[in-house]
Amino acid sequence: MSIGKCQDIDHYLHLLRQVLDGESTPEKEQYLALHLDNCACCLEAFELEKHVRTLLRSRLEHREVPAGLLESIRAKIAEAAFHVR
Repeated sequence: MSIGKCQDIDHYLHLLRQVLDGESTPEKEQYLALHLDNCACCLEAFELEKHVRTLLRSRLEHREVPAGLLESIRAKIAEAAFHVR
């Protein structure tokens, strides 16, 4: 495993975020896994990103949205857009 700076870190960070978001293909996941096996820099970034997401999920509180809130917001946006014209 190499310990230096990854030459294409932006590419791999984008890819690892897709994987963590569930927006990648199995082929891309395998491609990333092979890279992580050989790149300590990207593996560290992957672990950090995963940890931050886990922490955020554990701290977020899920609340019920009051009935009609969405429609109220849409109506206010439509009204504001009408007055701007």
